[in-house]
Amino acid sequence: MDPASAYNRTITPVSFNAAATIQVSENGRFRVNGGRGLQLPSLIGFGLRVTVPAPEVPIPVYLTGDPRLAPVTVWSAETSYSHSLASGLRFDASLFYTRTDKLIASPGGLLM
Repeated sequence: MDPASAYNRTITPVSFNAAATIQVSENGRFRVNGGRGLQLPSLIGFGLRVTVPAPEVPIPVYLTGDPRLAPVTVWSAETSYSHSLASGLRFDASLFYTRTDKLIASPGGLLM
């Protein structure tokens, strides 16, 4: 079991979003954007300590989290092209990329 001092943590990650749009012709635009998002561990996953009353068990039973959990990091990127046609219609095409690191699953959660 982790000592109480293991639960005294500070998490200060950085997240951001940035984009750039370039006019490549009179009717065409090219856009690139990306970002980094974060999901912090829940207080339950991070370290909820609950005594489970079990009178027939000779030792105490605890439900605990993991104080070493790190934030989930999600990187995303998008590139797109937009072109306005003379008829008033517009053509749009986009490509997306997403990467998730250090995914956190809740104990006892349903998997689908």
